Amino acid sequence: MAWGISPRKIAVIPLNEYNADHYLTLIYHAFINLGWHIGYFNRDGIIAYTNISWASYAEEVSVRIVNNQAIIKSECIGYQFLFTDYGKNEQNLELLYGELMLNIIYSLTFTKQRKY
Repeated sequence: MAWGISPRKIAVIPLNEYNADHYLTLIYHAFINLGWHIGYFNRDGIIAYTNISWASYAEEVSVRIVNNQAIIKSECIGYQFLFTDYGKNEQNLELLYGELMLNIIYSLTFTKQRKY
């Protein structure tokens, strides 16, 4: 659970030899599949906004590519009356990881089928 003036959760994923443009494309599809609203998409990163719910006004989930690393951040925006996110930002990252894994598996399966 994150807390602070603007509660957030940050993760850094080293891309190593993985193509950053392809990674951002997979992230884009994960955001769309999660029903999040794309606010920005370019070669340097992507920003999406979660839906408003009873638990939160909305969160901004961003992925920036810096020095061949993906910096993934989920941050509360809007009106946060309390200084905690009740685990919502961590949940957003877990949802994104799960959807990203599904997209990677699909991409690998599709590529393998095209070869044969």
